[in-house]
Amino acid sequence: MTVVSTRLSPKELDYLTGIASENKMRKGGSDELSLGKALNELVRWCHLNRIDINSNHNAVNDDIKKMIEQIHVAIPHLMYLTRLQTVLLSDGIPEEKITRSRAQTLDYINKTCGDLQNINYDLVRFSMNDIGLKTLPVNKDKTLWKLP
Repeated sequence: MTVVSTRLSPKELDYLTGIASENKMRKGGSDELSLGKALNELVRWCHLNRIDINSNHNAVNDDIKKMIEQIHVAIPHLMYLTRLQTVLLSDGIPEEKITRSRAQTLDYINKTCGDLQNINYDLVRFSMNDIGLKTLPVNKDKTLWKLP
């Protein structure tokens, strides 16, 4: 093992003391907090989690935000198609029934999740389909979703 000495700012010292306190890291059998154990644990945690101090750690949050935005776009489509299927399976499918069912379905999703259309997206690019639902189109050459 190698001994390492370091200078810490008051903020850094408070942070390290907090780690030692929260994790009950004490020197030997005493009640004194062990900043060395806290620093060692911090380095070990960074190593185990492959923390790159040069990378943008907000990228993970951006990935999660992007996923949530994509889910928000997909939910109305799922509800629309589910409701449309329910309405249409009740009996035959004459054209006037389809038109009426689509209108009822849009009314239904406006009442149940209409506020989702007011969410502003920062990380996903969307377009609108013919009935005003947001879509996340992908170039046909880049899509993985294809018929065999």
